[in-house]
Amino acid sequence: MDSARPWARLKHLLKSPNNNPPELRPDPPVPEPVADEVNTDSDETALGVPQVLEAVECNVCSIWIEAFKTLPLHEDVVQTELYPSSVREAAENGCRICSAFIELYRPIASYERGNTLNIVQRRGDEMGSHRRAFFSLQMLSDAPYLPSDIFCSADLPDPWGIFPIEDEITTGSGPDSCHRVAAKWIRRCVTTHSCGSTGTDQPLPSRLVEIDKHLRDLKVVETKGKTGRYVCLSHCWGTQHTFENTTETLPRFLKGFPYADMPTVYREAVKMAHMLGVRYLWIDSLCIVQDDREDWLREAGQMADIYANSFLTIAATRAKSNTASMHHDRKDKEALGISPMVGNPYRLMSHRNPSHPGNSLVYGEDARFPLLTRGWVFQERLLSPRVLHFGPDEMLWECHEESLCECERSQGLGLSKAGHTRLLAGGNRDELELAWRRLVEQYSNMRLTKTSDKLPAFSGIAKQFAKKRPDSTYLAGLWSSSLMDDMLWYCNEFSHKTLNAKPEPRQAPSWSWVSVDQRVYYPSSEYYGNTKIEVMAHYTFLYQGVCTPAGLDVMGEVKGGRLTMSGPVLRGHYGPRRRRDEHEYDLFIFIVPESTAERGAETEMLFSTESLEPHPGSVVGRSRRNCLFLDYRDTRPLYLQPKRIEVMCLRIVRLLRQGPFSLEAVEHILVLKESEQHAGCYERIGMAIIRKEFHRDFGDNPLKGQGRYKPMDFTAEERAELWSSFVSPFDGGADVEDIVIV
Repeated sequence: MDSARPWARLKHLLKSPNNNPPELRPDPPVPEPVADEVNTDSDETALGVPQVLEAVECNVCSIWIEAFKTLPLHEDVVQTELYPSSVREAAENGCRICSAFIELYRPIASYERGNTLNIVQRRGDEMGSHRRAFFSLQMLSDAPYLPSDIFCSADLPDPWGIFPIEDEITTGSGPDSCHRVAAKWIRRCVTTHSCGSTGTDQPLPSRLVEIDKHLRDLKVVETKGKTGRYVCLSHCWGTQHTFENTTETLPRFLKGFPYADMPTVYREAVKMAHMLGVRYLWIDSLCIVQDDREDWLREAGQMADIYANSFLTIAATRAKSNTASMHHDRKDKEALGISPMVGNPYRLMSHRNPSHPGNSLVYGEDARFPLLTRGWVFQERLLSPRVLHFGPDEMLWECHEESLCECERSQGLGLSKAGHTRLLAGGNRDELELAWRRLVEQYSNMRLTKTSDKLPAFSGIAKQFAKKRPDSTYLAGLWSSSLMDDMLWYCNEFSHKTLNAKPEPRQAPSWSWVSVDQRVYYPSSEYYGNTKIEVMAHYTFLYQGVCTPAGLDVMGEVKGGRLTMSGPVLRGHYGPRRRRDEHEYDLFIFIVPESTAERGAETEMLFSTESLEPHPGSVVGRSRRNCLFLDYRDTRPLYLQPKRIEVMCLRIVRLLRQGPFSLEAVEHILVLKESEQHAGCYERIGMAIIRKEFHRDFGDNPLKGQGRYKPMDFTAEERAELWSSFVSPFDGGADVEDIVIV
């Protein structure tokens, strides 16, 4: 029937506005606004429905429509399952809504009975009307999981008043189709936010790429202290470094080079900056002499200011290298028609749910958002006043005050740029210390082409925190005023076999998280959920902390450093035990407390990398919480590894960690061994952790509302009961010694 497919004439009349390229604007002081935005304050405009609504007479449609109309106000989601064959049959009988489903979500037309079509309707927090619900379809059973949102535009709303009004996602075929959205977001920021300067009075970086107004020839210019407005490019280099500034190519770049010679991402960024009316573009590979170490150290030290003073950062978030395109290629599907009763044209659209990365990229997301896995990009996002992301499905926006995306569903790209800005503006000491450790956890999971960049790529963020912590000295990723808590990082791996080898050369002292090539965690980690940490006692104290910078940037690369500390220590030995074969073994640390050694007792405290049940020799008994977390693994075969290594265990801190449903006592013990390079000094090799969790006994019939789904309030008696059964090897006494850790 005609209703099963839009009319060709109507489709010609109702062309997508995305197909009309925006007007080029060569040199506006601020990107001019596009067409006036829809006024969502008016009920008539927001709902966008005619005065007389079409009646829904189809038995198939009425199932999910009535289900949502009767949804209780305190519930937000309703799901309805339909047979695709029923939808197809209803479309053939003249139902225009089911016909639209066939057109917008093609897979339902090809699956027979036995599969189900799941219709999900979600009421947004700010939406008081059923008609303004989020709406999506997805196939269940053995059909592919292809969620697809359905919506309409304000100029041509649906005649039933069912589907939400949203903006289309640009096709992403190039800068022309993206300029309209980008200009709207930029206009919104520069006119309503205080995210940073928009004028031409910002100090310019040492070098910039100057954009020719005809996009023919470009050149690298040395600014020599001038001011102006410029855009930065954030991108993945890729494995081929064929177009970069070196001592050999610098004279040619200063003289000029054709626009066509640049890699794809560079050309696209140049064109986007040109359309926004910005004359200068900063690209790291072209504005820093890559084989001149002095130039690199000097410019890397200015990286924080370069991004902070920029007008905008263009992020090629989907591109794996500078030879790939940063533009996505997609288009909303559409279903057009004319309502029988009212006679008004309507236009329904759909798109697959775009990806929005969380705090940690889950499996598959790192391939879709490769830029967000890069170490340098971590601080580029936080330092830039505005970031325009070209993602795999849509464009996304971040500034110091908000995050936006074309589908209007994004809650931000994991790390909250706006939250980071608010914290720096008004956070107290405890909040700043906690935020720093959260940033370290996330940053340590990022990838760097050069391991020597680990501190320089984080120095811009460190400088932000240094302004808020003037009483604290920066020590290779840690702070002197909170050193005992900053040192509690550990590599939380289920098996030592998944650890990386010890980095050579080491990029920082062993006590710094920068010294390992591994993601690190803290006791307050979000890995453990929404937990509250209470420090019960610090046992070790800092006398002196010193780091020697490798260059002019005191928060960049370091040559070395040492900590002079005093605390209780116990000595023990460390070695492997084979489990199955030469590749299946666990590592153990044995500590004989002096109180038991004097009595000749054989009891010993055991720490293990073993991820199964504990060794029966553990003093803590059935607790499997006496864990050993190594900083790196020994890559040698088991028969070549030492059977016994003398270690020193330094008692650091005792904590109480409370989550919504648990209470846990924790003690952190630093594991050290004698340094082979520095006589009389020690170096860190891992962290031993004692944990004991308190479980409330509700009996066989817990009271309603208690237990798993209701956060618990633990009493002082329950806390005391937890500590009364907590066993530490230091409880019997230990010598207090002054030690130096390098």
